[in-house]
Amino acid sequence: MDDMTALRIDSIKESFRRGFAKSLGGQITPRDYEKATDWEFESPEELHDHLKALWAKFYGDADPAESLN
Repeated sequence: MDDMTALRIDSIKESFRRGFAKSLGGQITPRDYEKATDWEFESPEELHDHLKALWAKFYGDADPAESLN
């Protein structure tokens, strides 16, 4: 998280934010996320809650849908 917030290249930061917003929109499966992170989730809802908490750490109360425009 610190590495992403410290990035100085706006295009990479924006790409990350859009991808993150897409994941909150259900465009990533728990299996894909687990393969990428080695974390395990019991359900898609558990993954979504986890991603929402991470989004809040990165972007506060910003609406992820606004990052998709």
